[in-house]
Amino acid sequence: MTDTLFILNPAAGHGRAAGVWEAFRGDAERLLPGAVCVRTNGPAHATAIARDAVIGGATRIIAVGGDGTFSEVLEGVMRAPEDRRRAVSLAALPAGSGC
Repeated sequence: MTDTLFILNPAAGHGRAAGVWEAFRGDAERLLPGAVCVRTNGPAHATAIARDAVIGGATRIIAVGGDGTFSEVLEGVMRAPEDRRRAVSLAALPAGSGC
């Protein structure tokens, strides 16, 4: 598992999030070499991705989407064992309908 994981909800913002990610991807790859982006495929998928990432050793997770995406990612981090989640930095790349 990578240290840095972007969790993209391509449906967020009525599809806007996918475009935001594509515009940002080059900078992300340059600034965070080795970072990986995983796309969600439905409700609660971001929660499972985030939990598994924390258990796998990720220390930086960036939610790409709206407040629902961020909420799911946070829930996944909080479902991971406490000793693992304490090492995680969580961020958001706003791309929802209200952003």
